[in-house]
Amino acid sequence: MYKNILVSKLVIGLMSGTSADGIDACLVKINPDFSFEIISENVYHYPEQVKKSLFNLFKEKVSLKDLCSLNFIIGECFANAALDVIAKSDKTPEDIDLIGSHGQTIYHY
Repeated sequence: MYKNILVSKLVIGLMSGTSADGIDACLVKINPDFSFEIISENVYHYPEQVKKSLFNLFKEKVSLKDLCSLNFIIGECFANAALDVIAKSDKTPEDIDLIGSHGQTIYHY
């Protein structure tokens, strides 16, 4: 059950906040002792139309339909950010063990 727990893992972290400038991506190797090595990092800049849509969302100027559509568009951007950070390394998508992301921050309360 826990046969792979004591091996290094390749992990991608993705983050985007309310600045909406893009998605910060980092590919790291995490060792069993929790030490780590940064393999590659990148900022995936949002296309201008996505940025505009996000800022409209922050201002609560979107419909429910627009919100649902934007969810899929942002998902594609996060996927592209992960693929871009992998491309900057000598790794392939199949090498990645885990991707961690909280999604796009749209509101602080």
